[in-house]
Amino acid sequence: MNIYIRTQNDDLFKYLSDQQSEALAAKCEKQHLKAGEYVYTDKHAPDCLIMVLEGELELKKPNGISIGNIFPGEVDGEAFFIQPGSVPYYLQAAKDSLVLKLPYAALRDFIAQNSEQASRIQAAINDALCLKIIRLTHRRSHG
Repeated sequence: MNIYIRTQNDDLFKYLSDQQSEALAAKCEKQHLKAGEYVYTDKHAPDCLIMVLEGELELKKPNGISIGNIFPGEVDGEAFFIQPGSVPYYLQAAKDSLVLKLPYAALRDFIAQNSEQASRIQAAINDALCLKIIRLTHRRSHG
């Protein structure tokens, strides 16, 4: 639970002001992915948060088994920002997609600017991670 009110439509910027969202979005890079193209694999840990703008990304175990999907407005890479380490899955475009990449270095700089915006972006990252864990756990236990 957090104390912030959602002000934006997407998961990453949802608790930021318009000005904060614009400042952070300026540090992002858009990337078009073709269906089947990898964003990263278990051999290449992410160095950025990924937000899906259009299309769909799929989380896959190294053996190819699907463990879940990331849809427009949703985020991936948050777990590795919070706790760097090995990547237990691949992230692959399930269909042609457009993603926004926010480098971890830019995110760290944004967080360092002031404690209020740091708290707001951290709340959004925590929410995104919790939502993913709930959805993946629910899928595994019911599907």
